[in-house]
This record gives sequence, C-alpha cells and structure tokens, in this order.
Amino acid sequence: MKVLPTVIDWTVKAVCAAVLVYFAVVRGPEPVELVKATRGLFESRVHGEGIIQSKTRYTVAAFAEGSAKKPNFGVGDEIRQGAVVTEILIGPNFENLRAAVTGVVSKVFHHAMGKVERKEPIIEISDPEHMEMLTDLIPSDAEQVHLNDSFTITKWGGPEPLKGVITHIGKPDPEKEGKVPIAGVLQDVPSDIFKKLGERTELAISIQVAKFPDALKIPIGAAFRNKKNWTVFRVVDRHAREKNVTILNRNNEEVMIGNGLTEGDAVIDRPGALVKDGIRVVEVPAGSSGS
Repeated sequence: MKVLPTVIDWTVKAVCAAVLVYFAVVRGPEPVELVKATRGLFESRVHGEGIIQSKTRYTVAAFAEGSAKKPNFGVGDEIRQGAVVTEILIGPNFENLRAAVTGVVSKVFHHAMGKVERKEPIIEISDPEHMEMLTDLIPSDAEQVHLNDSFTITKWGGPEPLKGVITHIGKPDPEKEGKVPIAGVLQDVPSDIFKKLGERTELAISIQVAKFPDALKIPIGAAFRNKKNWTVFRVVDRHAREKNVTILNRNNEEVMIGNGLTEGDAVIDRPGALVKDGIRVVEVPAGSSGS
C-alpha cells in the first residue's frame, strides 16, 4: 500500500487550503497595483557606446621639426584649402603651415605654442556631409542587428538626436574581446555638428532592432518566470489567477505578448511574495502597494 505518498499529498493540499483561508478571511485582500494589456507601438533596441566621424578626414601635420604657434582654427570652424593653419618657427624664420583641403576642423591636436616634431598632427579636417557611426557590440546584441536598421544618438551636444541607418555588420574581433564591429551612416547631419560635438569621444548609440506598430504589450514587471514558463497574475473577479503567456519580444520597459492575454486584461504589476494563485486582491494606486 502506498500510504505515505497519499498522506503527503493530502498534507500539501491542506496547507495550500489553509494559506488561502488565511488570505481570504484573516489577512484580507492583498493590495496590488494593476496594469492592463494594451495595444500600440512596441520597439526593441540594443544599446552601446561608439564614435561618430567623417568618412573623409585629412590630418594637417607639421612639415618639419620646430616650434609651432597655436592653430588659427578651432573645432567646428570652417577652413578653406590654402588657409594658414599655423606658423612653425624653423631656425630664425616662421613658415606657414597651410590646409591642403576644404572642410571643417574636427580635431585640434596642438593647442598652444610649443615644440612639434616632423609629421606631428596639428589639426584634423573633415567633410561633415559624409558622417559615419562606429560601435562594437557583444555578440548577443550584434546578432539582433540587421542592415538598414535605424539608430539614434542622443546627448551629443545638439538639441535633437542624430539619426542614421546601419550599413555594416562585421565579425567578432578577438582583439576587442570578441565584440562585433557595427557601422552606420548619419542622415540629415547639421552643418555645425563638430562645433556642438566638441571634444566628446564616446557617445551612447541606440539601435532599433524591432518595431511593431500594433503589438499587445504589458509592463515588463508584470511578467515573471515560473519554472520554464512566462507567467502573469491576471485578476478575475478580484482574485489573482496565474496565467502562462507567450512573450514574443521585450525591451527595458515592456514585453510583447503572443498568447495568453487579450487587450484590456488586468494583470498585477510587480507582484510581491505574498501574491499567490487564488488569493483575493484589492487595487491600490501605483507606488503604494509596497511590492
């Protein structure tokens, strides 16, 4: 006779029943914050740090060893071919160092009067109409990126984000800890980009890897792992009911639902440890449940 398993089974059921009675009668309904499954735009992005630079760059370097004055141009200044960049004292005389191309000063390497070596860079001149973005992503992020995905760059110095599209996805680079080089071209670049960019080097890059205009979604805090399944607590008749759901995609704020919920379903946001399947719940304002 298998008496022991039967006794254990009934004991577990009795404990579960006692817990439900406690919540239903003694403790009262559990305060929870509710959110609803809604339809709307869902975007998934990967983030990294990178640089922006012109595809066409020319470095003006000292043609001889000497003592060079501070350059006549700063970052963001337009410069014409033949313009005097600086003067270099060679022996008793100053010689003019001139720009070989027309463009915009993107970098200044020599900031004050001082000694320079032959071929030492003084300034960099760039073409602002052909700007590119370069970043390195970990493989798990890079595999989500596709050619022609759009990207944005914020906090670069201007009032509006810079935008562009991905044009190149490389292979893992052992010299960069296996990261994958990603490149893209900037679109509608402001003419004063270098002046606003200033001395910034590393910039925050955000690449849009998925976009769904009519997705069913809920806040990311409402979904949790229950063994191998994604689960939510759906609220029906003021009771919490565990419901397995299929998640198609997610970002830092929301998850996109495939199956398990319909538009308008109420679910518990950030359920606490006291929320169990079947207990009574009461909705409270956001931020007041203590979960």
